[in-house]
Amino acid sequence: MSQLNDLRRLAAQRHKSVTRKISRLKSGSGVEVSGSHYDPRQDLSFIRTASKGELNRYVKDLNHFNDRRVQFVPDANMKPIPRESWEKHVKAEAKKDAFVKKFYEPFKDIYIAPSGQTVDQRMAAVTPLHAHMGQRTTDSPYKQTGRASTSVYGEAGLKRLTEHVRKQATLKHEKEALANHKAGVLKMLDKVGNMEMKAKVEKLTQKQWAVLWKYTPFAANIKVPYSHYKDSQAGNKSIANSESVQTDLAVAGEYVDWAGEKDEKGRYKNIRGRL
Repeated sequence: MSQLNDLRRLAAQRHKSVTRKISRLKSGSGVEVSGSHYDPRQDLSFIRTASKGELNRYVKDLNHFNDRRVQFVPDANMKPIPRESWEKHVKAEAKKDAFVKKFYEPFKDIYIAPSGQTVDQRMAAVTPLHAHMGQRTTDSPYKQTGRASTSVYGEAGLKRLTEHVRKQATLKHEKEALANHKAGVLKMLDKVGNMEMKAKVEKLTQKQWAVLWKYTPFAANIKVPYSHYKDSQAGNKSIANSESVQTDLAVAGEYVDWAGEKDEKGRYKNIRGRL
């Protein structure tokens, strides 16, 4: 009986330690661990009635939670996400950032004649939220990173996000994304009847399209026509003769011509090589 009573006192002590840690976590970062599935505490009446085996398991759970390595960060609703999971995401973000910088290196010194600046000058000047088509991200080394855990909704959301970021840090994903964007633009050009620009875009190499889409104002200039194109897909009025669309397409066409320009020997003049 004495051993059982000692075990009950130990369980009560560990229970109090967990309560103090949960309180520190809340006051420190706002994360609300209390009542979550990470909270190992049971009602104090459990300690008074539990068997020796149950108490041993309970103390073990409490000791695990009290381990310094067990930490949490808050999600968007201040619910707990294991710090270990969050740190994996941070590492994935760092790997993606490193990939973006490596991918960017062969492009940064290319001179964009229609804009009168190099790729690097332009990307350093524009904000991360500059106009874009659909959900295209601005993969620039100048883009601010460092997402906060409070921008994530739950562990499941974090897991999906981390996996997505890991995929983004690969050349395979980059090529697939570029191909999808190009296909979308080609469909739009076909819809508005600009077959001349469509033919020019089709002939662009992967590298030329990458420069055009990611690092020039082309995507911003094509945004309005693309929006009209999406409206037409939904059954709205034809956009073929829209003056604003044709104006934007004309400006975008300057960048298409520049990207695929050839010299007197028939060699690509401005953008050569492969991805």
